[in-house]
Amino acid sequence: MKIKFDTEIFGKQFIYFDSISSTNDYVKNNIDKLNHGAVILTTNQTNGRGSKNHRWSSVENESVALSVLIKNIPVQFLKISPIITAISIIDMLDVVGIENSKIKWFNDILIKNKKVAGLLCESVIQGECADIVLGIGMNINSSELMFQQLGLNNAGSLLTQTGKKYSIVLIVKLLVESIENNFKKLSTNNITIVESFFIDRYISKCVTIGKMVKILKKDSVVIAKAIGISSEGALICEKDNVCFEVRGDEVSIRGIENYIDLC
Repeated sequence: MKIKFDTEIFGKQFIYFDSISSTNDYVKNNIDKLNHGAVILTTNQTNGRGSKNHRWSSVENESVALSVLIKNIPVQFLKISPIITAISIIDMLDVVGIENSKIKWFNDILIKNKKVAGLLCESVIQGECADIVLGIGMNINSSELMFQQLGLNNAGSLLTQTGKKYSIVLIVKLLVESIENNFKKLSTNNITIVESFFIDRYISKCVTIGKMVKILKKDSVVIAKAIGISSEGALICEKDNVCFEVRGDEVSIRGIENYIDLC
């Protein structure tokens, strides 16, 4: 597969695999050999990971898994990186005419209450800077029957949610361009400005805010109201007039009745 990206840096080093176990693992295992902005893509990921080690595998030729390597980022931008990545996916969907996409905190992209994409950001810290691997999985032309057969009742694809088939090449092209455009804003090196810009946009698209949610920890369940997003991307919740923050690597969030009764 060949893709010509309209970018300055991102995607100039582009590696496509017909099949690979995990694009994120490939990047981490070859990070010294890969350039800033390298893009690794497959339409058949066999052992990918989502958040908290949940499995994410691509359906051959119907979905994609890709990883983008961003090198030498100041560590203060690490916690905002998943927020920027989520907004980049939303921006890409807007460009192709899907304007009703939403975010379920912290890393699920929804269209009409179904999860069509997820992201996993991993980092390698070196002193005051870090290399970030942006991992994205997206269901593009997967069928409703496929999700039913796999028992994935909360999952959907661009096809199932819009009734339209999409070019994988076009989706990946626009997504990488969107990621570069948004991560350029880090060049200001002003964390306050970057956080304010992206947090405000994230909140406007986040279906979790303003809803009662179940906060699932390893050994407990807490029901609270999600009321906001912190500058570092944590979910701000309120219970019994007490506010507290939870983070995506610590908990899972569900609706009161099911996985996504948030919309």
